[in-house]
Amino acid sequence: MHRRNTCRVLCVCFLFACIPFSFAQMKEEKEEKDLREKIIESQKARHAIDMQTTLFYGYDSNVNLDGARKGDSFEELTLTMWMKQPFVNGIEFDYRYNLDVRNYSQITDASNILHQMLFECSRYMSIFKVGVGYDLAYLAYPDFEEGDFLFHKGFCYVRNDLTRKLSHQLKVYYGVKDYLDGKTLSETSLAVDPAKDRLDRRQHAAYLITYSYNKNLTVH
Repeated sequence: MHRRNTCRVLCVCFLFACIPFSFAQMKEEKEEKDLREKIIESQKARHAIDMQTTLFYGYDSNVNLDGARKGDSFEELTLTMWMKQPFVNGIEFDYRYNLDVRNYSQITDASNILHQMLFECSRYMSIFKVGVGYDLAYLAYPDFEEGDFLFHKGFCYVRNDLTRKLSHQLKVYYGVKDYLDGKTLSETSLAVDPAKDRLDRRQHAAYLITYSYNKNLTVH
């Protein structure tokens, strides 16, 4: 009888000892959940419009990327316009336009103008951000029209924000590079076949880890 009472006392003491630990664990799990929800809420879109432009000068040591390795100086102008718009049911819409004008001093055939438009729709699902988009780029060479091309690219991704500054992402792309005035090679020789337009297909996947030190410095 005395032994049974002793066992009961020990069990009661053990339960009372576990209660604070259980409450502490529940509190820690709740704080972790609240932190994740705050991170997601802070990342959700709000209507925003932004624009940025830069002008700089540089030197390219191998303009044509060939064995001659001829270099040339250039000036470059960039313009970026960006818009974010929230939709219904937590869907976010992003639009970005990039203009990049590069002008070489002597090798003018390499001077080019890039127009790029990017459309993206995304939505948070639990702790993950899922997005799909379309990227259209047009690269024109004013003094070398055969190099002009359109680049159509579709993509999708899944991102998870681990903290306010650290995130990781898996992204898959599929693109078609359409040379507007370029032709493919003949099937029977190395001569150009004028009846066939040149199309290059590209596909790849990327896993990215991103750390944002501040709004002006991000490391991938």
